[in-house]
Amino acid sequence: MYEIEWAKNGVYWKYSGDVSGSEIIEVSQLIYDDPRYAALKYKLVDFLDVESVNLNRDEILIIVNSHKSAALSNRNIETAVISHSNSELANKFTFFFSNQCWEFLVFQDREKGNSWLSSKCI
Repeated sequence: MYEIEWAKNGVYWKYSGDVSGSEIIEVSQLIYDDPRYAALKYKLVDFLDVESVNLNRDEILIIVNSHKSAALSNRNIETAVISHSNSELANKFTFFFSNQCWEFLVFQDREKGNSWLSSKCI
């Protein structure tokens, strides 16, 4: 399950429960295909309420390619990922985003992520 909230300069999306690769792909497409994406300055991605993430190899490739294309079309985005500190998901995001042109950090709570984004771009 997910929810998306658009703000003036950014987007917040929250996953919860058991998350599938198809849901991550769906959310990515909704955001990157939206006309507001071109003006985004930040993304806040919240995984705190996620119980599990199930991705297969094909879904991972689709997600990687989607984010790479999106990063090329808007290089000015700061990304805060909210996840439990030592979660496998946080480690995957760290590895995944390390090859992107977006600056990102992983935080353990939304308030700290918001504070970092505020200092960078809001």
